[in-house]
Amino acid sequence: MRAAVKKAPAQARAAVKKAVRTVKKMPPKAQKAAVKAEKQLSKTVSGLKKQAQAKAKQAEKAVEKAQQSAEKTASTVMEQAKDCSRRLATRSSRPSRT
Repeated sequence: MRAAVKKAPAQARAAVKKAVRTVKKMPPKAQKAAVKAEKQLSKTVSGLKKQAQAKAKQAEKAVEKAQQSAEKTASTVMEQAKDCSRRLATRSSRPSRT
């Protein structure tokens, strides 16, 4: 239970300390059950954190892929625009046929 107080963020320490005091007042069997529940909750929370981190990595990869695709598309469009302007420039530099 002390570890829970130390691990808790500063804002939550008071609430955690209060919960620890409440558990200490309980009979021994209830204390064991509370400790067991706390451990299960910690495992669940750590599992959720890992899942969230994995999802964040997936999202980061998707964003990178989208950026690369957008850059590729933009460079292709720029090349096409340059080609078009070159063609127009060569047309206008030719003498008219009339």
